[in-house]
Amino acid sequence: MFNLLNTYIYMDGNGLYVWACFTLLLIVLSLNIILAVFRKKRLTKIIKRK
Repeated sequence: MFNLLNTYIYMDGNGLYVWACFTLLLIVLSLNIILAVFRKKRLTKIIKRK
């Protein structure tokens, strides 16, 4: 079990690159979703004022 997990994490020496790219992807997607939610809230406030 530990050997399988270790192989999954290190990915034949490419683990650092793969996990860095995966983390960057999650950060970009999260920011995209969060900014869209804030933009929607701001626009609904502007529309309700009119």
